[in-house]
Amino acid sequence: CTIQSRHSNATKYKSWIQYSLSGDPITAWYCTCPAGALTIGACAHIVSIVWYLSYARHHHFEPFEGRRRIQQAITEQAIEDEEGDKIDEAEKEYYD
Repeated sequence: CTIQSRHSNATKYKSWIQYSLSGDPITAWYCTCPAGALTIGACAHIVSIVWYLSYARHHHFEPFEGRRRIQQAITEQAIEDEEGDKIDEAEKEYYD
């Protein structure tokens, strides 16, 4: 997920969360922000993504209009992933 910095419009951070459907749900995470390289705990970007995916989207949480960056970033990434999957499937059919 790509998240824009709250302090600079030119700065964007990339966050990754590795998860498992069995055992511990979240197995690893990393963010390119300065706090993301910490070995203990997670940065606010990772925590925001987990909170949104696990709580806010299921409880119809509506943030203030100016604070929708996390939701937009996750939605945009999901759309990009879906489009990438469609392209990959079309390529597979073409080469088969």
